Amino acid sequence: MAFRNFLSDASTALNRAKQQAEEKLLNVERTVYDQDFENLLQRSELMRNWTEKLIKSIESLLEPNPAVRVELFLYEKMDKKKVDYENPSDNLGKVMESAGNELGPGTTYGRQLVN
Repeated sequence: MAFRNFLSDASTALNRAKQQAEEKLLNVERTVYDQDFENLLQRSELMRNWTEKLIKSIESLLEPNPAVRVELFLYEKMDKKKVDYENPSDNLGKVMESAGNELGPGTTYGRQLVN
């Protein structure tokens, strides 16, 4: 499935590059979007980026890194000073709060993340 996503993203990037090249070299008229569509596009891109960050944080919470757990265990047994390690649940909370604040409490998605 990751390979299909890669192919889809690569295809989109190539199509955009082709369109920009045609606009520059062949003096083809640029596609003009209205302001509402531009705003919607920016908001959806912002939501996509924050959703990807949330998914990564949730994955790190559900599947913790065993190397980090072993390192913390060894530091505890050797009575050495612990390395600053952010708890995955704390990290998820920070990402949710940041996403909610950036998306805005006026949106349903942002309001639910902050709550």
